Amino acid sequence: MDESVDINEIILRERNADAPETYMATFEGIFKERVINLDLFNEIKESVGLRNRIVHRYEFVQKVKSVNDINSYLKPYEEYLKIITSRFIS
Repeated sequence: MDESVDINEIILRERNADAPETYMATFEGIFKERVINLDLFNEIKESVGLRNRIVHRYEFVQKVKSVNDINSYLKPYEEYLKIITSRFIS
């Protein structure tokens, strides 16, 4: 997720879009720039919250639930990577 935020920021900077202030805002930005569609945005945006819960220990993190949550984002991130590589990497 952290790497995707970096990628999102680069794309937004290249397009002279507003600089995002949060991780979530980077995904909102690439959605507004039509890099990803609404369905993918809705599938992937909650990964920011999961990342914050794990990294900052905002709450007690259950290992089994965390693994299941992480697994639920594999397909959306695979789609995200396909879009990024097909549109921005030659």
